[in-house]
Amino acid sequence: MYIKLFPLTKIHKDAYRKSKAIQCKKSVELLELAFKHKPIADPSCDTDEIDKNIELAKKLGFTGTP
Repeated sequence: MYIKLFPLTKIHKDAYRKSKAIQCKKSVELLELAFKHKPIADPSCDTDEIDKNIELAKKLGFTGTP
């Protein structure tokens, strides 16, 4: 199973930062905290994976999540 994070920044102002933090740690626990609107520490690495996910979503015509 793969999880591709696609932050919806228009409705969740901190989604991009949280997505990067989750991607850096590769942590399902952090993902669950984010869904519960709990605080998450800043990203601990420099990753462009979230930007790649956003670009892929644009190419596929995604504008939101189910």
